[in-house]
Amino acid sequence: MKLTNLKHKAVIITAGVATLFATSCKDFLEEDLYDANSTAGLERYEQFQSLTAPLYGGQLWSQYEQKFSWCVNEGLSGVLYNVYDQEGALFKLSIGDDNAILKEGYTSLYSGIIATANQVISKINRTLDGTEKSEGFNVPDWQLEEVKGEAMLFRAFAHFLATEYFGEVPLVLDSETDIAQSVKLPKVTRATLYKAIEKDLLYAIDVLPDTPSNAKRASKNSARAVLAKLYLTMASCQKDLQVAPYREPDVAGKYQSVVDLCTEIIDKGGYQLEEHSTMFTYNSMTGPSKETVFALYFVNGEYGEGSSYQAQMAKNTSWSPGSGWGGGKGISYNLYKSFANEDKRKRELCLYVDAEPYSIGAGGEKAVYGAAYDPKDDPNQIEGCSGSQFLTDGAGGYVFNCIKKFVWGIDNRESHPGTGMSIQRRVDLIRLSDVYMMRAEAKMAQENLEVTAPTSSGLDDIKEVLKAHGAPVITEAIPFFEDLSTKRMKFESFTIKLDDSTTAPVDVPLTETMYHNVARYDFMQERRKEFAMEGQAWLDLKRLYYRSPQMAEAFLVQMDRGIQMSAIPNASDLAEVEAGYARKAVVNALNNILATTYPEKWSVDANAKAEETILIDNFITNNYWFLPIPVSAQSGLVGGAAKNFVNEVDRGTYPY
Repeated sequence: MKLTNLKHKAVIITAGVATLFATSCKDFLEEDLYDANSTAGLERYEQFQSLTAPLYGGQLWSQYEQKFSWCVNEGLSGVLYNVYDQEGALFKLSIGDDNAILKEGYTSLYSGIIATANQVISKINRTLDGTEKSEGFNVPDWQLEEVKGEAMLFRAFAHFLATEYFGEVPLVLDSETDIAQSVKLPKVTRATLYKAIEKDLLYAIDVLPDTPSNAKRASKNSARAVLAKLYLTMASCQKDLQVAPYREPDVAGKYQSVVDLCTEIIDKGGYQLEEHSTMFTYNSMTGPSKETVFALYFVNGEYGEGSSYQAQMAKNTSWSPGSGWGGGKGISYNLYKSFANEDKRKRELCLYVDAEPYSIGAGGEKAVYGAAYDPKDDPNQIEGCSGSQFLTDGAGGYVFNCIKKFVWGIDNRESHPGTGMSIQRRVDLIRLSDVYMMRAEAKMAQENLEVTAPTSSGLDDIKEVLKAHGAPVITEAIPFFEDLSTKRMKFESFTIKLDDSTTAPVDVPLTETMYHNVARYDFMQERRKEFAMEGQAWLDLKRLYYRSPQMAEAFLVQMDRGIQMSAIPNASDLAEVEAGYARKAVVNALNNILATTYPEKWSVDANAKAEETILIDNFITNNYWFLPIPVSAQSGLVGGAAKNFVNEVDRGTYPY
């Protein structure tokens, strides 16, 4: 049976899951889409190619992209300050299997990507073996295998994400099996998952084209890049872990494979490093950048068809037509402080107040951030973006260093004026900078496996990325991770200017131990700065965890993620103050002291709030480095220890 084709909208039936995919781009995403579960009727190469179009974006990835990706990668890792509801629970390291965001990500990977990819693979297999070839069928096998290779690439990538987030999870290779059904599936070992992922990727490298028919489609280099990421992760597994254990038997060999794969991509792939200011402009975000190696492409459409990232991150509706819910989100102060003001990536990542003022307005560069302003003086200034309003918003509950990356300059009003949560956007899964950085990481480990030991190998690759993106270039050896335990700051008193302009020393009734003003000098921080808000940070932190759980825990502690920047009026010499903003707990303590000591000159802030509680101890005790599988999915899993099916996967006899 063949499903009736619908231009622009097609129902893709996966095993037990109906998915609607909409397109408006005039490329392969716009072509007629066919039911991957039908049994006959496809006669042309382009028709077979349409089977994989939904894997590149739309509703299959919607629940993953809408919140899960940034809540886990940016929030859980501490890149994005955000304490709101279930989103903020991940930032605060408060994790439970009833968190709806975890369910959305898990469902998107399994019932969306993996289920659809399996249907495509099954369809191609039936055609290759002659079961569904109609009379006069003349599509060559190599073209069919090319389509199958695309599906296997996406299936491999989804399984990779699933095991990196959740640990021991099901491996689903059978097109008749859907994680959303009541079918009982076993959890399998990470060794089993890694073997299956590797096998899919090697097949994809073999059959995918060097240059695809459409620049948005995957190529051999896309599969090579994902394989390099897999091998880099496997090579990092150098310790025995209690939960979801895996220890790589050939660390040196895997690191060398990463170097070889990345060198192939860099030398022969035809990609170029590109400045962030060019790469993340709206026009360039609708298609591949010069750096794009493997990407998703969301399209304008109704809710759930396009990307909702802009609405989620924009400070207000002036920044994101229709919706702007990012007023409480901002780059964590720890990461923010790691950028030099001359680093061009800082300007593309966030909006900040303590650097040399710069301006961006609706008609050009007009609204000056951090400077006094009156809206009547310049009607082109954007609401809530600058001057006294910017500062007032911050003191009133908003955060500073709001997100600009993938947000500013995207205007969706003409195509969907009522839908601010469905924009056209490229999401780079792997870009050329990541390929350089993966090679650098492998070279560093080849020189020294100790994560805190400074190494010079890989420095040339890091320099290439920094130089291309307008960042200060590192010239000395750096460690994979720098432990800041000996560099933390303490303070107990400072001077403040009272309301009558006199000054007074103030003793703080607690000793604050802080890391957030201590600059990191390590590879981890360089990756965080380069790929902030790109869905990489948690996966990077996991590789540190595999190599040294103790240092990964130190990373969480030293992030000082409990800081909420708040105004300290008239503070003059507190070491951690930046443009009049300091740690919330310190602000509250000072207000109380000053109101008691100088009642005629100072009144306590009635709206003062305590710092957010960050549950680091609970996180570490429960070993949440692997997220709990959502409770909604647990009923479909066979209980007990994960099963090892490495040999069955290798032989092609895996039963599920």
